[in-house]
Amino acid sequence: MKRLIPFLILLAIFLQGCGEFVRYIRDHPQEQTAVANGDFRIRLSKLESSPGFMPSSRYLIESSTNGELWTQAYRWSQDDPWSLSEIDINTVTPTVGYFYNATKFGITVDSGKTWKIIDVYETMKKDGSDKIARRFERVPRVIVNENGTGSIYAQSYHNKDGEKQEIYTTTDFGQNWQLITSAR
Repeated sequence: MKRLIPFLILLAIFLQGCGEFVRYIRDHPQEQTAVANGDFRIRLSKLESSPGFMPSSRYLIESSTNGELWTQAYRWSQDDPWSLSEIDINTVTPTVGYFYNATKFGITVDSGKTWKIIDVYETMKKDGSDKIARRFERVPRVIVNENGTGSIYAQSYHNKDGEKQEIYTTTDFGQNWQLITSAR
């Protein structure tokens, strides 16, 4: 009987850990927010962190149309937890919506059936803006309009000429971005 008690204690600890891991796998949300335009909806969830010491924060973007089941658009983990208000989700029209987080921009033009995910760092590097692409930590502001035009205002940086800011524009709902100015 004395040998059975430590075994039962270890079994209880193991089962508790398994229960926490199963809840982690099932993507139980801690917080959620959503936006809608007509029947098109985008939802952002902050998921429970994995069990363990200093676990990363996990996030999920999903979309739904006409009350159908939610479909995953993008998922990521990061070491520093963010408030949901620091991640932008927007439905521009009943078919166009987007999100952005630190450096990822996602856009759909078909009510969430397909998504194009763009790494803003890589896009800026293609335009020869390697310097700014390495220097900002988050995309400070993204705007996409109903007509497909939009802009990314990258974080300011300083060089020998003073403060500068990179501004990128799009005319195709963020499918492609072009550097238009490096403003002072």
